[in-house]
Amino acid sequence: MDLRSVAPNARAAVFAAVCTLLAVAAHRLMSATAIPVAAQALGAVAVFCFARIAAAPGERGLGSIALLVGGSQIGLHLLFHAVQAPTMPAMSGVGDMSGTSSGMTIAHVLAAACAAWWLRRGEAALFAAVERARVVLGASWRMLAWWALGMRPIRSAPPTLPAVGRDARRPVTARALLFTVIRRGPPPAFGR
Repeated sequence: MDLRSVAPNARAAVFAAVCTLLAVAAHRLMSATAIPVAAQALGAVAVFCFARIAAAPGERGLGSIALLVGGSQIGLHLLFHAVQAPTMPAMSGVGDMSGTSSGMTIAHVLAAACAAWWLRRGEAALFAAVERARVVLGASWRMLAWWALGMRPIRSAPPTLPAVGRDARRPVTARALLFTVIRRGPPPAFGR
């Protein structure tokens, strides 16, 4: 199993769902009108295609995820503003021609930051789970093959202990404690 190609369509779908839902929630919170379901679906499909094309062949870092989320939030904002523009009195005259108010900008930035952090944690967990599954499946297949062939698994040799003697190198503190004897009770000078 190649870790670089871990379910790219599923990863893009989760990315699209998170970005679209956050953008819809922000627009719904900042305006008094609903976003048509067709616009939401179009936005989700567009973000899915964007995420699928921009997806790295491996685990993405927080920076690349934040850039993808930020770009998606801008695109979704423009789309949702276009379908809400005739019926958005709450935002008219507050911002520029794209319908961006300071509250909307803050909402998109916070949504993008939260989504990027959440998606990065999910991506790290997904890749960790896939790596564990790969190790477990590999060991299971080896055990099954050995069992089918009537062989016993090769046991690894016990770890070798370091040599103890005059030539063994020890740190200074280990040499100082080498001949220390620990006894219970007070030292003999004070006990009499």
